Amino acid sequence: MKLTKKQIQYIDNHLIKKGIKYMDVRMELIDHLSSDFEDDANYVLLEDYLNTKASFISEFQKNRHSKLHWFYQKQLWLQFFKHFYTLKGIAITAFVFLLLQIGLQIFEIKTVAFVALAISGIMNLGAMLTHFKKRKAVNSSQLSLFIFAVMSLPALPLYFYGQINGFIEGNSWVFIGFWMLVLLLNISGATVVYRMQQYIIDNYNKLIAA
Repeated sequence: MKLTKKQIQYIDNHLIKKGIKYMDVRMELIDHLSSDFEDDANYVLLEDYLNTKASFISEFQKNRHSKLHWFYQKQLWLQFFKHFYTLKGIAITAFVFLLLQIGLQIFEIKTVAFVALAISGIMNLGAMLTHFKKRKAVNSSQLSLFIFAVMSLPALPLYFYGQINGFIEGNSWVFIGFWMLVLLLNISGATVVYRMQQYIIDNYNKLIAA
């Protein structure tokens, strides 16, 4: 028996009452609970079925929280490595390389470093602003807890730049390699943040509208 929209909404409201405030957690739970209820012939009333799932719901939220951090870090690296084997990624990598190479031919190395730093900062802040721009929707997802974690890795090399800038700026190829790493990581991080936000919001709305 396929659940109706009203029954799905009932599950959603039940989860909210149980303290499941993040919509992406509820999205997965609704999908699991509705499928399980449809296949379970032991329960006629949805309310009775949900009352037996209190422990499962609580454990699901705890386990998901612990897995999310590594999941998004994995997504970041998968997106990063796409810059070396997909056509679009290779094009972006080539563009970043040429941008740095041409910049070094025209400007002093410290000027190029400042511009690269500014671009990295803009991308990092842009991902954060995307989060705050959609604050009402995205903050209701567990993803919002990990946005800063996703973007912290791309920003990490910048914390050490002041200590090793003499070495980096002493060799143009090391300089280009360092800033390619930073820029591509920031592009990857911003891409993951935006894609995951859209995925969660779109799929949750589809599930509730089903």
